[in-house]
Amino acid sequence: MKKIGKIFFAVIIMLIALNVVNQAEAAETEPLISVKLSNYLGSKSSITIQPSEIYRIKDTNLTLSAKKDYEVKVTSNGVAIYKGTEKLGEFPSFEVTPSTYDATLAIQGRKYLGDVAFTNESQKYVRPINTLPIEDYLKGVVPEESLKNWTSLNTFKAQAVAARGYALKHLKDSDLTDTQFKQVYGGKQELSITPLTDKAVEETFGEVVTYNGRAIETLFSSSNGGIIEANSNYWPKGDPLPYFQVKNDPYDPQMPWKKVVNK
Repeated sequence: MKKIGKIFFAVIIMLIALNVVNQAEAAETEPLISVKLSNYLGSKSSITIQPSEIYRIKDTNLTLSAKKDYEVKVTSNGVAIYKGTEKLGEFPSFEVTPSTYDATLAIQGRKYLGDVAFTNESQKYVRPINTLPIEDYLKGVVPEESLKNWTSLNTFKAQAVAARGYALKHLKDSDLTDTQFKQVYGGKQELSITPLTDKAVEETFGEVVTYNGRAIETLFSSSNGGIIEANSNYWPKGDPLPYFQVKNDPYDPQMPWKKVVNK
């Protein structure tokens, strides 16, 4: 009986070790990206969070239990976290990390992978910042930046490659958000479209568009009407880019432009 117990304990240790190795490998092979969550959350002085598994508050001895509700509130000195009416702690800001990578943290009902920091924004609002490997971030972007009735895997692949290039160019932005002003990011998706969009991200792993050997900031459009626009015409303050110049696009005849002038 003791021998069986030792074997069981050894298996558990191996599984934990493998999980740690997998997380470390992901961190080494993929850059991490941090994104402020405001698109679906809005601006609230108090938000509800629920971890699917045990989460730890970094640099403390505090843990969050699985499937229990917690409340994060703005305070005069930062943010506080409550379990029911009990205040567990108050911090200038704090960050939670999951016990297993596949765990999710639901914020007002929407689920997110990775670590989540909670900060005080303008002394008024709780602002979560989600940090995770870029490929999992893209799995939350592609379904949000695509139409739900698309069925072509290659269409989603084009979106995935474009979104990856854009994300890499904004990797170090401190103001990267989950809104349409950057890229819409919806967290861990559970929609019918997800298997196809997940596959598109996985099958284009690490792929970006390059110019002269360097990754460029790419933008996606489902149709350009058959003519590519110059970036300097759309963003007058930007420098003209050689790969964003006006030219015909023979691959996009779906929605041709037509101009009618009445005499």
